[in-house]
Amino acid sequence: MLRAIPSLRLKMVLIVLATTCVALLFAGIVLVAYDVRSHQDSWARDLMIQGDIVGRTCAPAIVFGDTLTAHQSLALLSIRPEIRAAAVYTRDGLRFATYRHPDEPAGFPERVGPEGFRFDRERIALFKSVEDVDGRLGAVYLDARYDLPGRLSRYLPVLGIVLLASLVVALGMTYALESAVTRPVRAIAEVAHQVKVRGDLSLRVRKETRDETGQLVDAFNAMLGEVSEAQQSLLESNRRKDEFLATLAHELRNPLGPIRNAAQYLRLRDANPDSRASLEVIDRQVQHMVRLIEDLLDISRINRDALELRRSDFTVQDLVADIVEATHYAVEEAGLTLRVEVEKRDVMLNADRARLVRWRATC
Repeated sequence: MLRAIPSLRLKMVLIVLATTCVALLFAGIVLVAYDVRSHQDSWARDLMIQGDIVGRTCAPAIVFGDTLTAHQSLALLSIRPEIRAAAVYTRDGLRFATYRHPDEPAGFPERVGPEGFRFDRERIALFKSVEDVDGRLGAVYLDARYDLPGRLSRYLPVLGIVLLASLVVALGMTYALESAVTRPVRAIAEVAHQVKVRGDLSLRVRKETRDETGQLVDAFNAMLGEVSEAQQSLLESNRRKDEFLATLAHELRNPLGPIRNAAQYLRLRDANPDSRASLEVIDRQVQHMVRLIEDLLDISRINRDALELRRSDFTVQDLVADIVEATHYAVEEAGLTLRVEVEKRDVMLNADRARLVRWRATC
């Protein structure tokens, strides 16, 4: 799920909040369990004291068989509404006297159970021995409701408020502290985006910390510096290459003009067929060299963004005628027969006629 979130800052906030929430929930569960246990222990001690008081009060009544006094002693438990039922048993395990809250429909155990406590959901039951100096006289039974759901209903809202307040504080601390971690990363991302959009390798990320994020900023800035130096070196290399190509093309083209003029002059003066054929070969090769040099110059001009197109209007028939003328000698030398068919001769074109012919002629 976190991988689908595009924001590093939001990821960090969610992680911190999730961790805080889990920790607070665990702490809340532990506190609730501890409170429930403490509440049960408190009720157990209170009921033990109450059972001891009832046992001491009813001991003389058991000795003398005075059930009325025992009933009256148990009736005093009405001031404790949480005690729902009580009973006094003789040494033989028979019920001697009982008390039951008016709203309590439950009965009483027929026999004396093991001494001690028994918790059952919202109730706690106690059997306690009644003794005097001569030994055991009987037992006291107390059944009370300790209202655990009521206590939880009062306790849990407070715990919920504490958890909510803790989450709010954690959220505020997260937003206050996360900048120390995510700000350098976001700054790197912003500079990388600007470099991509603007192509400005002079941009740098400001270093604000000395930790791992600061080292990341240093590495990123160093990388930008190396890329910038490499780009400058490449540009300088391309510039020198373009200058070399342009110089080479001009130097190669300069002697071709006199060579071609000389070949044409000799062809006009010499009537020997063999000599004329050789001179025509020289003329064709010179033209071929001129085309190659022009292509080399065009490459140099393109790299320097200095290529100038000389556009003009001409027909397809004109273009085909120029191409046939440019390739005529090459076709003858190869012993081929060139057949040209143009369907739409009058279609008008607007382009650099010389370069288009030269390009098609070299294809």
